[in-house]
Amino acid sequence: MIEFSLLGPVQAWHDGRELEIGSPQQRTTLAILLLHEGAPVSLRRFAAALWDDEPPQAAAATVRTYVSRLRHVLQDTPASIESTAYGYALSTPPLSTDLDRFRRHTLRATEATQAGRHTTADLELCSALALHRGAVMAGAFGPYAETQRIRLERLIRDAELARLHAQIRLGDADYTAPEAQMMLAADPDNEALHELLMLALYASGRRAEALAHFHGLRHTTPSPALVTLHRRILADDPALI
Repeated sequence: MIEFSLLGPVQAWHDGRELEIGSPQQRTTLAILLLHEGAPVSLRRFAAALWDDEPPQAAAATVRTYVSRLRHVLQDTPASIESTAYGYALSTPPLSTDLDRFRRHTLRATEATQAGRHTTADLELCSALALHRGAVMAGAFGPYAETQRIRLERLIRDAELARLHAQIRLGDADYTAPEAQMMLAADPDNEALHELLMLALYASGRRAEALAHFHGLRHTTPSPALVTLHRRILADDPALI
């Protein structure tokens, strides 16, 4: 069994034993291959991902060295790096990356939410978030890694928001409001978090605080979604909770 991590340090395990990936450059090369999900990556794409606009003169040879070393690391495992006419592609078993499993859990959560099965949605989202183990893609570097890190962090944040929404539906708004406030302290411009906090306050019987929070945002031109939520709270819309 082979497992790869992207939602934390870039790592790999074979039958429970951590593999020695090597240098940050090799970890970044592995991350690039994993994020292309079996599609081939050209030497030019590798060079751009690793060095942006300033690749070394021997960039192609250097990438080949990184790939060769990774092949050695992955030998005798179910994963392999294949050479193609286009470049290199990493072949892995299904669900061998934490990102694949994360997306499976969040998809199941979405389906459960749409069906009104909020307990199931909450459990799936908790399972997804348990795969997040610290700094995303730690050990990888370069412009491509930074872009992907931001994308994956956004997926994690969306899952956190979905989990809190599920908890509100399950009657746990009293616990959700403080958590939303802590998240807002770290990301004060996130309107989805402001919307979540207003909903949590309203669902926990703190209608006046929910309305006051909206009025505190008036100088920032709230989004249409926040304006709509404000109107629904004013109208005590029973479909909100």
